[in-house]
Amino acid sequence: MLSTCLLVMNNKESLVIFSLFLPFLAFVVASSDDTLQQGAILTSSSYLVSAKKVFTLGFFSPPYSKENYLGIWYTNDSQSHPVWVGNRNTPIHNNSGVLAIDNTGNMIITHNGGDTIELYTTQTRDNKTATLLDSGNFVVREVNSNGTTGHVLWQSFDYPTDTLLPGMKLGVSHRTGRNWSLTSWLAEGVPAPGAFTLDWDSRRGRLIVRRRGVIYWTSGVLKDKAFEFIGKSDPRNVVYDYINVTSEEEEYFSYSLIKDSRCTPEGRKAISGWMLDYNGQINDQDRPPIARVDLCYGYKTRGSGGVYEGCELWEQPTCRNSNRS
Repeated sequence: MLSTCLLVMNNKESLVIFSLFLPFLAFVVASSDDTLQQGAILTSSSYLVSAKKVFTLGFFSPPYSKENYLGIWYTNDSQSHPVWVGNRNTPIHNNSGVLAIDNTGNMIITHNGGDTIELYTTQTRDNKTATLLDSGNFVVREVNSNGTTGHVLWQSFDYPTDTLLPGMKLGVSHRTGRNWSLTSWLAEGVPAPGAFTLDWDSRRGRLIVRRRGVIYWTSGVLKDKAFEFIGKSDPRNVVYDYINVTSEEEEYFSYSLIKDSRCTPEGRKAISGWMLDYNGQINDQDRPPIARVDLCYGYKTRGSGGVYEGCELWEQPTCRNSNRS
């Protein structure tokens, strides 16, 4: 039963993959599992589901697209916007994608018609596993000789796409030099990097949205657990607890959900994700927008009030004088 035929039950084209792929016997991961073991494979028809079934990881196609991506989404809303995309720069043009940890310990995506996509590479040949956590983080760990898992070697939280989940970081690690930043999708249904970025300005203690490097919007300073230009949490929707850490090793912004609010519906105490839309707007699921960055056009300053709170004033083009040619 554990033969290479398991890969080709749904796609004859996948036969090509086996000449390039696992030199050991592989088995398709069960869709109820939260962990990808070394020697197992995840195909376009199988999934990882976190222990409490909060998140699902698998291959998906955006609406009106034939391209496939490896992504993570909330399990109870499979039609929602994915919170993470593993191959946003290298889409797969068919449904032949296969995720696996190969016999050298690398976590890779192979597919018919393209080069191998490397998510995690290593110089050691120790046994490894990849687990989808209930936080939405996808982590690779080494497996000790006694079968227990060791420290985290790689995690999806270190490679954010356009969504900030509770517990994720925006900022910088001075120890590794890694920068945590969001980058919007190129367009609706196109996960490729777009024009907008969301960063943490640790020097001034604020969030910044840039469009192609130009500051569009700022949150204002984080003070007394609130931002100047982000409305206070509505307990009927969600209550955020903002976190600002500055140390020798790292500087970052993060947030969590206050789950003991009596006004917040139970379903909203666990589901959240700040998504930087392709037009610059910051949304959290179906709640009111966090920031209407899409309304910033450089003519309204951040003190203008209303929906223009936080907008930056840009240098405007100089009009020609009527006496000039």
